[in-house]
Amino acid sequence: MLDQKKAAMTNADDWLDDAIPESEMARREQMAVNPKSNDAHDNKQGNKTTKEWGGYFEYSNLAVGFDTRVDWIIKGYLPANTLGVVYGASESFKSFHVLSWAASIATGRQWNGVKCKYSPVLYVAAEGGIGASRRAKGWQITYNNDHEVDNLFAVKAPVFIGSPNQVQALINTVNEIEKETGEKISTIIIDTLARCFGGADENKAADMNLFVAGCDKVRVETGATILVVHHTGKSAENGARGSSALRAACDFEYSIDRPEKGMLYVLKCTKVKDSEPPKAEAFQMNIRHLYTDEDGDDVTTLVASTEGQEPPEGSEAEAAKPLKLTGNQEAIIQAIRSRNASGEPTTRQVILDDFKAQGGNAKHFGRIINQLISKDIIVQDGDDLMFA
Repeated sequence: MLDQKKAAMTNADDWLDDAIPESEMARREQMAVNPKSNDAHDNKQGNKTTKEWGGYFEYSNLAVGFDTRVDWIIKGYLPANTLGVVYGASESFKSFHVLSWAASIATGRQWNGVKCKYSPVLYVAAEGGIGASRRAKGWQITYNNDHEVDNLFAVKAPVFIGSPNQVQALINTVNEIEKETGEKISTIIIDTLARCFGGADENKAADMNLFVAGCDKVRVETGATILVVHHTGKSAENGARGSSALRAACDFEYSIDRPEKGMLYVLKCTKVKDSEPPKAEAFQMNIRHLYTDEDGDDVTTLVASTEGQEPPEGSEAEAAKPLKLTGNQEAIIQAIRSRNASGEPTTRQVILDDFKAQGGNAKHFGRIINQLISKDIIVQDGDDLMFA
């Protein structure tokens, strides 16, 4: 009997090797967070698969850590060591807002009356050009007595988060900055998802899951919060553009709306885990003079206020409610996401089995699936469950 089991396992491994190309297996291995090694030499080499090195994952009793205090980068808004999204339509001031957060963190200055954790920030200004530099200069003039924000670093080029090599290069960049400053980077901003998506299809869950996996790799390796700047789709009411796999995976999400195309924007929390969402608030945009060019023309930029106010009456943001998910809903989303990332089936039975393995009650499964479908987070196609 034992020999039969060994033969079956060998055949299964052979089938896996035949079914999945070697290059794809290598990509998955590179993208995955490696377990701890049992062997110091293997750990040093860093190029062996889990099969070869016999690694293991750290484990503990599940309840351990229940009383851990939530660590905030911006208290009540930006939790530490998480993945989040800020999205809005073009010209909605979302990059100005994210720059305001980044500079407040890098200087340790309060933002909207709350504490910011003083720490270095890495800003991936993927659209390049001079726009990001001018926004940073405008913030310096307005809030830092025109002194350079030493802790605000930038990569002024796209970083393809779906590429293991570029993800590792980004991690190496963080390590270099931390070596130079002697401080840990708390926040990495990806502005925008579209420019760091490498020509992949934002509407495909598989492509979006690869992007999420890259973000997770950077987050785990650096301990930093990853903040992704993203666009809305054709209809702002439907939220961020592309596959909802991103929304399902993120720990928090904010939308930015610019009512009447005026000089203010409204920030609202549309998803949050493990805490109460902050209320929606409006922030005023102000014109700031930078310099006068050789033709005598003034060059200006806009700077976002760091103090919020009540949203305009009747604005979409005022009426919107944040999406809060239950633990059971999160468990099912995570099961679908994990199966997607591994290229495995996501049938109702497979996800039900995963749900039960996480301690879920099978008799509630159908109701929870219907709740997620009603929230437009997942859809059912035949017997398959997938992100909307």
